[in-house]
Amino acid sequence: MPPATAAGIAPTRSAQRRVRMNAAAAAADQFDAAFASGDIAAIEASSVHAAGVRIVDHPTESIYGLEGAVDSYRRLLRLKDPVVRHEPLATLGDSLALSHRRISAGGTRGGRFDVAEYQREEFVVVEPGVLIEIFGADRLGAAVACLYGRYAELLPDGPARRRATATAGAVAAMVAPPDLDRYGAALAPSVEFKDHRTVGFSAGRGATNLLRGFRSLLELAADVATRVDDVVCLEPGAMLLRWTVSGIDRRSGGAFESAFLLLWVFGPEGLIIHDETFDAAREVEALARFEALRVDPRG
Repeated sequence: MPPATAAGIAPTRSAQRRVRMNAAAAAADQFDAAFASGDIAAIEASSVHAAGVRIVDHPTESIYGLEGAVDSYRRLLRLKDPVVRHEPLATLGDSLALSHRRISAGGTRGGRFDVAEYQREEFVVVEPGVLIEIFGADRLGAAVACLYGRYAELLPDGPARRRATATAGAVAAMVAPPDLDRYGAALAPSVEFKDHRTVGFSAGRGATNLLRGFRSLLELAADVATRVDDVVCLEPGAMLLRWTVSGIDRRSGGAFESAFLLLWVFGPEGLIIHDETFDAAREVEALARFEALRVDPRG
């Protein structure tokens, strides 16, 4: 996460996203088709919602099961032109998927009550029939961390699970609000870093040196915040994200916002061994680098 170099850059959705389809992503597609049919029985029978499913809705701070979910969809279907669509962003294993979910309906008039048009965007981590976690539209980073955390929990005891657990911890630390101690715990001591942007860091090695760059940003700017805007590619051992850094320049008092591509590769201990950044428009180059650096977690 290098310092920002430009202001006023709007987030850009990935044009090259790569998602490996699995059972969880297929289940989300099946649910969308069931909802489009308007058949409550088909919605209830979809593999996403089984009798024991647990739904954690972070924006509303509520937890409910199949009955609560079906009731909400029944109410939505009473509105004009209801739509639920899942756009897959990433999968891990065969049973986990992260999707961008859009829910909308037209308004109604003339009945006992007027109902305004309804739109909701959110991110959902789905383990069909077991768990659905819902995150707000500004909480993609938390959803990514949840995906990695659940993936680690599902692995059998052994080296692979220990590595995945460490990776999940590193991801959670890096997507949380900026904190040098958290960042340091997520980085391998010999981490290699390189900034491929027109203006940015030079290449280097070592967590101490990379943290020095992070520290310089926090010293030069106030109210620094980071945000995951999109997932381009995600695997157990590596990820490529669209990322934004924002804050207030301490010298000028002006606000800045910088968007770029961020690549992390996780090593044998689950910590970040490569940290690389690219200009936002250089997605093809960043994906090529992802392919060159990606690590097989079974190795």
